[in-house]
Amino acid sequence: MTLDCPYCHRVLEFSGDRPSFCAYCGKPLGDPQLEVTTPCSPSPGSGLPAMAAAPQDTPTQAYTLIPRSEAAGSKVPERLAGYRLVRPLGQGGMGTVYEAEEASWGRKVALKILSPEILTSPEAVERFRQEGRLASTIAHARCVFVLAADEEAGLPYIVMELMPGETLQDLVAKEGPLPVERAVALILDVIEGLREAHRLGVIHRDVKPSNCFLEADGRVKVGDFGLSKSLTAESHLTRTGAFLGTPLYASPEQIKGEPVDRRTDVYSVAATLYFLLTGRPPFQGSDAAATLAKIVSDPLPPVRSLRPEIPAELDRVLLKGLERSRERRWPDLAALRDALIPFAPGRLAMGGVGLRLTAFLIDVHLLKFLILTVIGLVRFAASGGRWWGWLAASHPLIVGLDVAIYLISFGLIESLWGCSPGKWLVRLRVRGQGAGKPDLPTMGKRVLIFYGISALPWEVLSLAALARGAEVLS
Repeated sequence: MTLDCPYCHRVLEFSGDRPSFCAYCGKPLGDPQLEVTTPCSPSPGSGLPAMAAAPQDTPTQAYTLIPRSEAAGSKVPERLAGYRLVRPLGQGGMGTVYEAEEASWGRKVALKILSPEILTSPEAVERFRQEGRLASTIAHARCVFVLAADEEAGLPYIVMELMPGETLQDLVAKEGPLPVERAVALILDVIEGLREAHRLGVIHRDVKPSNCFLEADGRVKVGDFGLSKSLTAESHLTRTGAFLGTPLYASPEQIKGEPVDRRTDVYSVAATLYFLLTGRPPFQGSDAAATLAKIVSDPLPPVRSLRPEIPAELDRVLLKGLERSRERRWPDLAALRDALIPFAPGRLAMGGVGLRLTAFLIDVHLLKFLILTVIGLVRFAASGGRWWGWLAASHPLIVGLDVAIYLISFGLIESLWGCSPGKWLVRLRVRGQGAGKPDLPTMGKRVLIFYGISALPWEVLSLAALARGAEVLS
C-alpha cells in the first residue's frame, strides 16, 4: 500500500503497519485518516521527481527553502520571546525555521519553532527540548551556534545563528560534482565540527548535504542537530525501531532501528562526501522503501564507477566509511579525517627535515635492532665469543640486512600503508602524484637510489676497514 506525505508530497510504500513518520522528510504522519492507496507511480505531469532523477533529500529539509504559502499557513505569533519573526526559511522534520530579529538589539537570528501539527505529542516536544539542550553545549567555529533554547506560550523554540549562505546541497545542484580537493576540504570542515560534538558526547544522526552550510569565506558549518542523541545519558525519546532520519544518508543501523554511536555519523559523513564527488547519494531507489532496502542489502557502487579519475585510494577510504557493518568502518571521525587529509593538498605541508630525520632514525634503528639481535646472538655463539671475528664474518650479512631493511621499511610497507613505523609515530605520510599511496615499483626505485647515495659508500669503506683489522689481529 502507499500513502502521500502531506508535507513533502512524496509517495510512501509500506506493508504491514502504517508508518508513523515520513522516511523522506521525517515529518510525523499522525493522522490515521490520511489517504492510503494501492501502489502507483507519480503521473508524468505531476511534477514529482523520482528519487533516481533527483538525488537529493527533499526540499523541505532543515533550512532549505520551502513554498512560502505552505509555511505561511502555520499559525505562529508575529513575536516570540523578544524576537520578531520576519519570514520562514525552511521546514524540517521537527519544526519550521524563521528569520527573526531580536527586538532589543536588532540582531538577525534563525528561530526554530516546533511544528504546530505535532505539539500534541509529548514525545516530540521533549525531543525538541533535548535538541536545544544538546546543541547549546556545542561552541565551535564549524558548528552553527545555538544561542538559546526555551519555551513561551506553549511553543518550544531554539534561537540559532543565522546562516544566509548556501548549503552543500545547493552547491552541488548549481555546480555539479566537485573536484576531489574541494570536496575533501569541505568535508574536513564538517568532520571538524562533528568531532567537537562527539567530544561532548553528542552524535548528530542526521548529517546530510542540506545540513551543511557554506560561509562567505567558503568554509562549512554543521547545523540542525534536530535528531541528536547524547551518548552520556540513556535516551527514551525514540521508540525502538522508529526511524527519524533522512534515508538517503542514513546508516544501516539507523534504518534497522539499532542503537547508534559515533560510527553512525562516520557513515553519513562518508555518504555526504560521496554526494559531493558524484552528485548523487550512495543508494537511491524509486521510492523510500526501495532506498531503505538498497542501503541495508545492496553493494555500494564504487565512486570510480561514476568518476574513473577519482584516486583509487580515495575510493577505498569511502568504501570503508560506508561499510554496512559498523565494525568494519573507520572507528571514528579522527581516523576518517586522517585518511582524507592527503587528498586535500591545500591543507598539507611538506614534513620538516627534523621530523623526516627522526622518522628515518626510528625506522633504521628499530629494524636493525630487531633483526641483528637474533642473528648476532647466533653468530656470536658460533664464533666462540670473539666479537671482532664475529663482526668481520657477519659484515656481508649486515650489508644484505641493510638492503633488506631499506626495501621492507621504505618500499613495501610505505607502498602498502603509506608510512613506515617511524613516519607513523611522527604522523608523516608518503604520497604519490595522485595524492594516494605510492605504488611498489616507484617505492623500489626510490629506495635503491636513496640507499646507493646515502649508505652504500659507507658500507664499502667499513667493509674494507674491517678486512684490514682482521688481518692485523690474525
